[in-house]
Amino acid sequence: MTAPELIALLAATRRHLLALSAEAGPAAQDEPGVSGDYALKDVLAHLTAYARAQPLWRCIVNDSVEHRRPHIPDIERWLAAREGA
Repeated sequence: MTAPELIALLAATRRHLLALSAEAGPAAQDEPGVSGDYALKDVLAHLTAYARAQPLWRCIVNDSVEHRRPHIPDIERWLAAREGA
């Protein structure tokens, strides 16, 4: 993967996470259950801290995109469960 491709993939993943956060709305940010007992704000804070702590070359080495991917289905399941409740 080239650097521009990685940057585009990181940006797309970030946009997806922001869209999921917007879908949940501000009132739901503190509700636990997104990933175990963690709330949406906890998961997003974790991902933000992970991404900010690394320069681009470390994102490539540590595969920052792969670090984010497992969290997206957790958030989507949580949102679907909230809608069904």
